[in-house]
Amino acid sequence: MRTIKFRAKTLYGNKWVCGDLIQQNIEYPRIYNWAAGTDNTINPATIGQYTGINDKNNNEIYEEDIISIHGVAWVVGWDTEDAGFYLFKSNMIGSLDSFLSSEYSIIGNIYDNPELADKILKGE
Repeated sequence: MRTIKFRAKTLYGNKWVCGDLIQQNIEYPRIYNWAAGTDNTINPATIGQYTGINDKNNNEIYEEDIISIHGVAWVVGWDTEDAGFYLFKSNMIGSLDSFLSSEYSIIGNIYDNPELADKILKGE
């Protein structure tokens, strides 16, 4: 069974946190990490789901991470039409399951590296 968890930046402090996403009738959602016992108010614009796949360094790959495969950078995203995680690059798309996870290396994300994400998605 795939682990369902989320990552987002805290609303105050701009720090990455991961765990269970809580979206009740509140102004801002929260991420609760049961193991650490932490409850953080988060910036909803930065929420990304764990893909269930780790890179070659055993780092968890989340939606909107930027990964490198054989020196080629891609943005990880959710495709609502096919209901799955995919790799996006300018006018190209590929399935996240198309390669072995030992070939993936996380090099950033669209929030901390917006210029790199723009170059990848625009094909520059």
